[in-house]
Amino acid sequence: MFSCIRSLSLSLSLSLCLTLNHILFFCTIHPSLAAHEPFTVKKTVFRRKMSASVVRKDSLKILANLGVTSDNRVPALNIQDLTKSPAWVASAVHQLKEIDFHLQNKEIDQHKKISDNINNVISCLQTLDNCRLQLHEELEKEAITTFSLFHTIKTLPSSIKGEINAAVEAAHSQNEMDIASKAAVLSELEDKICTLRDEQLRLEKDNNSLLPQRNLIRKQHDGLVINLNKLLEEKSRIQIDVNETREKIRQHNQEIVETEMTIQELKAKLDDEHDQANRKIQNYKCDIEKIKQKKEQWDKKNLHVSQQLSEVNVELTESKLALQELQNNEKIQEKALLDLKKQNQHLILQIQAERTAQEHLTNTKKKLTEKLGKITKKNAGILSEKQKILDDIKLRVDYETKQSKELQQHEEDLQRVIVECTDAEKKAKKEVEESETKLHSKQLELSEHTEKLASFDSENTRNKDAIRKMIENHGLLIAQFNREIEKRKSALKEEKQLSFFFYFFPSLLPSLLPSLLPSLLPSLSLLSPFSPPFFLPSLSHLSPFSTSSLLSEAQHDRDSLTQKMRTTEEQKVKYASKMKQKISELKEQFTKNSIAGKELQKDVQEKNEALQKLDEETKSVEETMKKMAEEKEQLIKQTKDRIAVLEETIKERTKILEDKMPSFEEVEKKYQQQCKIYQERKDAFSTQRRNEINLKQNLHQTQKNLDEMKMMQEKEQQQIKNTQNEYLSILNSNSEESKLLEEDIYVQSCKLKSIIEENHTLKNGIDGLEKGIVDTDQCIEEGKLTNSFKETTLKEETLNCQDTEMMHQLSGVLNILNHNSKQVNSVAEQLFKQLEGLGIYLDQVCNKRSQ
Repeated sequence: MFSCIRSLSLSLSLSLCLTLNHILFFCTIHPSLAAHEPFTVKKTVFRRKMSASVVRKDSLKILANLGVTSDNRVPALNIQDLTKSPAWVASAVHQLKEIDFHLQNKEIDQHKKISDNINNVISCLQTLDNCRLQLHEELEKEAITTFSLFHTIKTLPSSIKGEINAAVEAAHSQNEMDIASKAAVLSELEDKICTLRDEQLRLEKDNNSLLPQRNLIRKQHDGLVINLNKLLEEKSRIQIDVNETREKIRQHNQEIVETEMTIQELKAKLDDEHDQANRKIQNYKCDIEKIKQKKEQWDKKNLHVSQQLSEVNVELTESKLALQELQNNEKIQEKALLDLKKQNQHLILQIQAERTAQEHLTNTKKKLTEKLGKITKKNAGILSEKQKILDDIKLRVDYETKQSKELQQHEEDLQRVIVECTDAEKKAKKEVEESETKLHSKQLELSEHTEKLASFDSENTRNKDAIRKMIENHGLLIAQFNREIEKRKSALKEEKQLSFFFYFFPSLLPSLLPSLLPSLLPSLSLLSPFSPPFFLPSLSHLSPFSTSSLLSEAQHDRDSLTQKMRTTEEQKVKYASKMKQKISELKEQFTKNSIAGKELQKDVQEKNEALQKLDEETKSVEETMKKMAEEKEQLIKQTKDRIAVLEETIKERTKILEDKMPSFEEVEKKYQQQCKIYQERKDAFSTQRRNEINLKQNLHQTQKNLDEMKMMQEKEQQQIKNTQNEYLSILNSNSEESKLLEEDIYVQSCKLKSIIEENHTLKNGIDGLEKGIVDTDQCIEEGKLTNSFKETTLKEETLNCQDTEMMHQLSGVLNILNHNSKQVNSVAEQLFKQLEGLGIYLDQVCNKRSQ
């Protein structure tokens, strides 16, 4: 029994070692032989898998300790790592050695350990079998990959050569097509260059012929611009005068209406005051009668009432003292009311500072409140004041008649300017007729130039034919060179084939040379000096008598052919370099000519556009002149109509003033002020007339000088055009700023309107307050006349309450007025600043226009 077990353990250890060595040898030395028997390996793999699936559970635990998985596979085996024995194989060998040692020593007590070790060895052998199967599978995969790689190595070179040859042929064909297309493009470019040169010459001649016409048209344009500037200046002056007259008339109308309103208000106030005075007198009379009746009653009383009378007298004295105190208080209140009235009047003056007529009305109100008792005495002085006012009105009428005469003089000046404009138009028409005759002569010159251009075209066609012939000859030479190159390539191929044949079979050369020499002589004559050198050593096997003569002749022919090939190649290179230089020169000339032609086309287009613009400007100037003349005639008619209407209105208002009787002392002051203003304006007007006369004289002198400066002005016109473009850009930028300023002015004007409306409402409130004050004065006077003490006290309380309310209202009104005045001042400052900016901008624009 022990001997059998020992023999089994030895056989298992030997089989293990043999299998390991076999696997290592198979993987390291002969990896390619696994591809020869794929079918047998697959069968064994299937069988071994079926047997490996039946494993005991105890062996699985042992294998897990040894590093083997539950599938009886090694975790990660690499072929390179198999040179070293793994740990689980070493453990299995160690267990077998232990079994052998125990069997040799005949240790029967360890029978159970031996049986366990045998089971472990069986499981290890199964894992070895599974590892072998894995290695067989990996070897099959590597064999498949090696087979595919060998196949690709065999097939790739032939496909690569075919692709390279196809690419070379396609490149040759593309080069030929590019050469042909470029030759056609060169011919077309030469044709275009010739045509552009002819057009350039023609356009230069046309430009030179049109220069005098341009200069004349520019001179005419400058004259028209000067005339237009003069007319615009006169128009602006007339508009300024008309606007001034309108403003003056409006001011006079406002003053007249305001004086009428003040007269009516004063009359109404005088009537009210007379009525109040009469009422007070009647009240006083009634009170006196009542007092007399009471005195009679007091006298009729008995002596028994003497004591009561004494007491009453004491009470009366006390009441008198109280009345005196009340009167003193009333005087103090009256003074405070007067102060408040003065403050209100000052506020009204501040609000109505923009209108001079309202200031006069406030002054008249003050004087009327102070001098109500003197109104009856001054009725006699009213007639004298009437006469003064009528004299003032007559002076104004005379002044307006003088202004109408001056307007008539301006109209006559405008008619003179219109006559001058018509003369200028006639001169311009004559110059246009002269330019038409010159254009007819230039058309004849153009017909001559067209004939010359036709002759140049015929010469160009001849040159084109010659160039085409040169290109055809060049193509024939290239074809000949290509044929020679193909012949030499075929000769080289035959030479290589023969050299290869005789290199491997030198014994057949003496027998085949006599038969092959007639066919090889033409190919040997085309051999190049760069053929492989292994052909000559192969001829050493021949006999010297049979081959020496043939080889010497072949080498001689070969040397001569190589020299010819070299010379032809050098000539080909030189010819190609010359042709490339010619092509590059032609391209450069074409580019230069194309650039010059484009520049000429641009110049011609610009000149034509400039001529069209000049024609349009002349037409527009003529139309504007006609429109200006018509507009001026209409303006003259309108001014005449307005003057007639003004005269009628003045007559009507003089009649109205004659009917009305003003009663003011300040009219004299007004009259004196207006006389001063009239004299100042008269002096200013006389100075303006003198300045205008001096300016006219200076203008006549400057016109004479302008005729001399026109020649110098032509040189400066080019600079002026550039500056005009710059100024236009500046004006466009400034126009946007002016629009923004106008919008700001409009917003601030709306604010001013709202403030003026608020001031108007405040005025109405102040008038109501004044009426309330008058009513309170009446109530106070009535309270003085009454004897009842209680009524006076109640009235005093009510008056005090009303006074406090009035003070609060007046304080609120003062705050509102101060706020509004501040807003008005701020808005006025902003308006002045913006108007200053607009004035600077308008001055710049006027300076630029004058330049």
